[in-house]
Amino acid sequence: GGYTGSPAVTAKAVYVANRNGLLSAFDRKTGTPIWERKLDAGPHTHIWSSPMVAEADNVVVVGVGGLGTRDNNVALPQSQLESFRGWVEGADALTGEQLWKFDVTPMPDGAGVSVWSSAALDTKRKMLFIGTGNNYCRPVSEYSDSLLALDYVTGEHKWHAQFTMNDAWTVG
Repeated sequence: GGYTGSPAVTAKAVYVANRNGLLSAFDRKTGTPIWERKLDAGPHTHIWSSPMVAEADNVVVVGVGGLGTRDNNVALPQSQLESFRGWVEGADALTGEQLWKFDVTPMPDGAGVSVWSSAALDTKRKMLFIGTGNNYCRPVSEYSDSLLALDYVTGEHKWHAQFTMNDAWTVG
């Protein structure tokens, strides 16, 4: 799958997410896998985001994005684009189990809204801030092209600012 994001390093572990949707933790001293979990088995899933860790709260945060709208400069089929919905996820840093999932394109909104960026964490307020991309088709999510603020322990939406409204775009 390869890696497009950077690893997150704590006192005990190294966390990585690969392009094929696998989130993993390795022992920092030995490189031994601690856990790994497939976040999504869809053909369009591609994690660009670097995992971020709130070590004191045992939470790993990662954004889940899509491959894009093209593969090797060939437009992806509309059926494949319509099957992808981005999200932000919080996982238990010790076990990898999902703690929460925030859908950035909830039904009945159209597909897309990749999360290509990495979160910034405010450990004092227990909040994360992360950017989102565009919808691939209509109707457009209120969370597309936005800066999201979520509680990183619970995934609760705190606020968001949408920068481009009604942005539904694909190549081809």
